[in-house]
Amino acid sequence: MYRQGLAKGKKIVDAQSLSASWNSDAVDVNTTNIVGMIYTTSGVTTNTGNFKIQVRILKDANSYSDWADLSSDLTVTLAGANISPTFLNLNQLPPVQLRIVYTKAGTSAGTFTAWLSGGQS
Repeated sequence: MYRQGLAKGKKIVDAQSLSASWNSDAVDVNTTNIVGMIYTTSGVTTNTGNFKIQVRILKDANSYSDWADLSSDLTVTLAGANISPTFLNLNQLPPVQLRIVYTKAGTSAGTFTAWLSGGQS
């Protein structure tokens, strides 16, 4: 049964240009331990940049930890072609914030879009 969280889905990156490296805004998943993400690209030609998911935890009422890569297994590298809609299962996340980090490499053509959905088990 789902309780409070992102059950209806939220677009966290909307057609973000791949012409330069970027970090998405932080998304609070403190009330969600079952998280799914769908991402896709369009207009990619010879771009070879990569995307990774980073998390940080709330250390106390006023501060967060530094950002850390969630897992090297979740790093996605463009291979000079578009990525079809792809689902990532980020099950059993601890209370964290997450973001997507893009590192530009190769040419700069294309855009990236990502949706996040989830709930509490």
